[in-house]
Formats: sequence, structure tokens, C-alpha cells
Amino acid sequence: MAKFVMECPRCGKFAEAKTGFFARKKIITAIGVVVTVSIIVVYMVVTKVVIPNNNYNNAVALMNSGKYEDAVNIFEALNGYKDSDSLKATAEISIIANASIGDNVAFGDYNGNTEWRVLAKEDGKILVISKYALEERQYNTEYTSITWEKCTLRSWLNNEYLTSAFSNDERSRIIEVSINNPDNAEYGTDGGNNTTDKVFLLSIDAVNKYFTSDSAREAVLSDGTSVWWWLRSPGYDSGRVAVVDYDGSANGFGNYVYFGSGAVRPALWIDISNL
Repeated sequence: MAKFVMECPRCGKFAEAKTGFFARKKIITAIGVVVTVSIIVVYMVVTKVVIPNNNYNNAVALMNSGKYEDAVNIFEALNGYKDSDSLKATAEISIIANASIGDNVAFGDYNGNTEWRVLAKEDGKILVISKYALEERQYNTEYTSITWEKCTLRSWLNNEYLTSAFSNDERSRIIEVSINNPDNAEYGTDGGNNTTDKVFLLSIDAVNKYFTSDSAREAVLSDGTSVWWWLRSPGYDSGRVAVVDYDGSANGFGNYVYFGSGAVRPALWIDISNL
């Protein structure tokens, strides 16, 4: 054992004892560090591996037993652990597949708008429309003769909106469908070419078919503000588009395409086959 430099014969033992004290202190400190690190490691393993894995297995069991809503809530809280995002999307589709016409279902997320109303079910697919109007937006950014095929709102829905509102798994479930764009039956205005879209607006015929009353067609933004909303059918002339008014009535005369106060209620078909 090392001794102090200024050692006298009488205090040699004391110096040796002093040196031993510091050695023991270093050992105790080292043990404390090891224990602290061990506690941190155990905590990380428990919180990052054990608990998420248990929750993941619980969510899978719930999904397999048909308790899809409970499973979705757990998968969402897992924040991408393993394949939880993919399984969450599958569970959501299972909920949608079991929904009835008129029910509200969750799908995607655009600025907090996640709810859709079921309009129709047929041949392994389901037609939905956003429960709330997403926002107020122009049908076309400039006043000109325009049809659904060429309008800026169609481009936005099938590009920016489609990408931002849905995950990859959700987008893979959205069916690209052929859209019929007939002329205005009352005024004879040209409806333009038919299109192929994943996201679209309802036509005036469809909005009368799927909604049985004016009150059912009334729309609000998510904050409760009452709005009128765009359809894709042409209006009185090629500078107007049919709309649903504040009172829920379908208006074939329409509003000017550049109006910025028209709200957007997208519709789409979801693939519910192969679950």
C-alpha cells in the first residue's frame, strides 16, 4: 500500500490507513456508477422493449378476436413499433368493412379530420365522404371555362391532399375509379371528359342519390361553421359548378368556380377485400 511522502515513523500506520480509505472510496464510487448504469439499462429495456412488446402482443390478440377499435388505440400509441402502423391500418379497414351505410368511420387524417360517412357498399369496396367539410378552397384558381377534368381542385385532391392525409397503407386501399362527368341535365352545360381518380367530388346525381334529404346534405367545418360545398357537375355555364347550399339543397345553377368560400368534401372508394 502506498504511503504519504512526508512520513514519520510514528504515523506510518496512520498514512497506510488513510490510503486504504481513499481506495475504498474509489471502489464504492465505481460500484455506485455500475449500479446506476445498470438501473438505466434495465429501465430502457423495460420501457423500450418489454412494455411495447407486451402492448403489441395484446393489440394483436385483440385484433384477432375482432376487437378492432381497442387494437387500433394500442397500435396508435406504439408509434411505429415493429409493424404496428401496418396492423393499425388493417384494423381500421376491418372496422370500415363491418360498418353499415350511414355509419361514421375513421380513415386518414387531414388537419384533424379523420371521420368519414359511409354512403354505399358493393363488391368488396365501400364509398365514403368526409363527415366534415375539410376547408374552404377554390374549385379553380382563376375564373375561366373549366370542367372537373382540368380544375385545380381535382389536381389538389389527387396529389397534395392524397399524399398528406393518408399513410402508404391507407393509400394502397384507396381504389382508382372511373368517374363519369355528364352534362348539366337542366342547362346542357358540357361536363367534359370522364376521368380516373382516387379522390373526387360527388356529382349532383350522386348527392341526390346518397343523401335522402336536404338536412342530411348540410355540412359544417370541424369547428361547427356552416358552409356550402362544391360538387363536380357543371353549373349554369362553364364558369360555374353545381354546389350544395347552406340549407342542404343541391343547386344545379351553381357558383362561380373561383369563389374561395366553397368547402371541400372529398369522396373515395376503399378496398375492403382480402382482409
